[in-house]
Amino acid sequence: GGFQLAQATPKARLAQHKAAVRTLHGAKELRNQLSDIEALRTNDSASQAAFLTGAKAKYGAKALRRAAHGDPEGEGPRLPGLLSEVLALGPKLRTALRLDLMCRIVAMDGARRQRVRRELEAQAGTADQVNALFAAAEAVSRSTADGEQLLQTLINEGPVADLLDGPAMIPALVAASSSDVRTSYLSLQSAWDHLREWCDAAGTAAQHCHTEYDLLIYLGALGHPIEVERRAATQMDPYAMRVARIRTAPADTASLSCALRSEQPVVPPEGGAAVEDLLVLVDPDAPRASRLVA
Repeated sequence: GGFQLAQATPKARLAQHKAAVRTLHGAKELRNQLSDIEALRTNDSASQAAFLTGAKAKYGAKALRRAAHGDPEGEGPRLPGLLSEVLALGPKLRTALRLDLMCRIVAMDGARRQRVRRELEAQAGTADQVNALFAAAEAVSRSTADGEQLLQTLINEGPVADLLDGPAMIPALVAASSSDVRTSYLSLQSAWDHLREWCDAAGTAAQHCHTEYDLLIYLGALGHPIEVERRAATQMDPYAMRVARIRTAPADTASLSCALRSEQPVVPPEGGAAVEDLLVLVDPDAPRASRLVA
């Protein structure tokens, strides 16, 4: 079967990546054998050494020397620290996402708010939670005091918090928002969906992520594909690169990382060059939560 990133969970993305790596392993062995044969054709030992280390590339030797005498503080595994940060971020992100979802409901007009209510009543099946949620939304709408403080109080009440954290909330908002909600063309998920993954999967990241790249595949965020022009000198100076184009159709970093790490090219829906980079910004659909992960 092919790569299936649409609606894939963090575990599913990692599983597909590992399956793709196993499939590619045999092909890579053959490629390496051919490269060895080509290198052995050269009798010059210096050329062979340059081939093996990558020093024959422009600026490659200089980059190798810099790497050998790099900043000691930047050395060593960073994964444990990153996993600790993700774990600590989980509760903060959950509260921020509740605020963003509640603010979306409060900002809706009457017709869309009723659509959300019908969707929740059909999916959630808990009338008390739905009534509590919309009573809170009405209270915020009518309030003349500090709305943010009132929101902070209301979203942490039991029935309201349970519904905002539940699986029915985001699909109901997406259904009521129609085309206003931006979704990744890779995962077919909204910014809310990917932020919810951070809330739900942050606690299990340490069990499934054994490298930094695993973590990039496990959790992600929406971003805009960009075309970056890189020169050979970029190895030494990152400012030598230039952003040539920003595309409008959003994608998500987790799916893109999974595809690129598995050597699967990603072409944008409008065509053109394959996507290699994403620009992650604060998302207008979830400004508080996305700011924590951007």
